[in-house]
Amino acid sequence: MTITATVPAFQLPDTDPEAGLALGFDSRVLASNPAARALAQRAGTERVADLLPVNTQALINASLSQGRAIADVESRLPGLICLWTFIPDQASGQVLARGRNATDDIRKLDEATRSSRLYRLITENTTDLISRHAPDGRFIDATPASWRLLGYWPEELRGKPLEDVFRGSDVVEKLSETRNLLRDDGYATMTLEIIHRDSSRRWFEISSRAIRETYTGAVIEIISVSRDITARVESEENNRRLADELAHTARLATLGELASSIAHEMNQPLATIVNFASASQRYLKTADNRPGSLARVDDGLQKIIHHANRAAEVIK
Repeated sequence: MTITATVPAFQLPDTDPEAGLALGFDSRVLASNPAARALAQRAGTERVADLLPVNTQALINASLSQGRAIADVESRLPGLICLWTFIPDQASGQVLARGRNATDDIRKLDEATRSSRLYRLITENTTDLISRHAPDGRFIDATPASWRLLGYWPEELRGKPLEDVFRGSDVVEKLSETRNLLRDDGYATMTLEIIHRDSSRRWFEISSRAIRETYTGAVIEIISVSRDITARVESEENNRRLADELAHTARLATLGELASSIAHEMNQPLATIVNFASASQRYLKTADNRPGSLARVDDGLQKIIHHANRAAEVIK
């Protein structure tokens, strides 16, 4: 291979918008165009060679030995990211390095990658089921939580109608109401009792939002978040049952107190009646010898009538 070390083998037009550097086999810069020098100025350096990747020599060797261009090689400087393509000329032993400012593109790509990684982290680890649906309710996709909550893997759900997965007594009616709300308001929530794939009963709280076509406003997709609230519903039912039992116990206690109060109120007149009856019997036995005893018997009978009437009022 013939090598000329100082005369550039490449034309570098001044009007080329991309940075161009003619490089020798030893990575020396033989020539540069105005775009390259402007890029170096933006990076805060006077040497255009500083714009190149740190492994430029290895890239030159590889492109010359393999006889092919090496594209999209990244170099990073403070506030600047460049993508370079190394194009070999084996006859001269030189390489043309063409670079462009890819700072915005790569930062957007990095941000999209981070967002995608975060989305996967959330969807793969959330305990709630996040699902996408066609307007008719068919599953488009679902997160892995579908296996724990429904007994189906996401791959099994794709294309299935909601009615085939959410089985229950009033499921069809509630799904119809939800579709109407999504069409009219774009948002709907519902609480649904379903039969799990393992035949157990589960309670779900489902929040859904409609995605509309920009110009027509038609619903093109539905995003739903489903949460298993079985434990909460069972706890509320237990609380209601305990509250009913407590109320029943309270009623029994009140009835016991009432009975005790009535017994107390009745004991007094009854005891008095017994006492006067006993006294009247004694007076009657002595009536033959003591005429005044009859008057005492009459008085006792009147008091017996009085206290009997009092007992009747208590019962009333």
